[in-house]
Amino acid sequence: GDMRDTNAPERWSRAHDELSPQLQLPSEGAASAALLAVAATSDEDALRVLHALLFGMLSDPARAPRHFRLLDGCTRDFHGRAVEELRELVLERYPRLAQTLKAQLLWILARFLDAGARHVKKLVVALLRHVACGDTSKETSWLRTNILSLLRYHIGWLHATPAAIPPILLSYLR
Repeated sequence: GDMRDTNAPERWSRAHDELSPQLQLPSEGAASAALLAVAATSDEDALRVLHALLFGMLSDPARAPRHFRLLDGCTRDFHGRAVEELRELVLERYPRLAQTLKAQLLWILARFLDAGARHVKKLVVALLRHVACGDTSKETSWLRTNILSLLRYHIGWLHATPAAIPPILLSYLR
């Protein structure tokens, strides 16, 4: 299917439901091996595994760390793809996401900053698009404050990614 399909979260939810037997294996090693076996079948199945793990991280904060470790276990290449998927979600649906999903999105962003994921700058910039100039709403203030906190905490990432500084500064100065 088209990656820009606006039903991404529904597809993610469906993938999560379909792969719940693998996701719920008690041993992380067994879950990781089972997911890898599915992902190895085809590009489409690899994307299903990715969507299932992203949905798990977004919708289940208590199990999000396990889902992130499973994502890590699949392959580091998944990070760049996951960032792209999340970026599209943010650009297309951010205002309509539930607050718990928005909070989890920032948790995932922090993990990707920690991991030095490819293209993470694109996700930061996509989120900053929702920090509207002059918007003093509670939601925008929450996002603005939390992104700033994340960036302060990950200052090393900023130093290593100087190309991220202009769009970030622009978002906060306008």
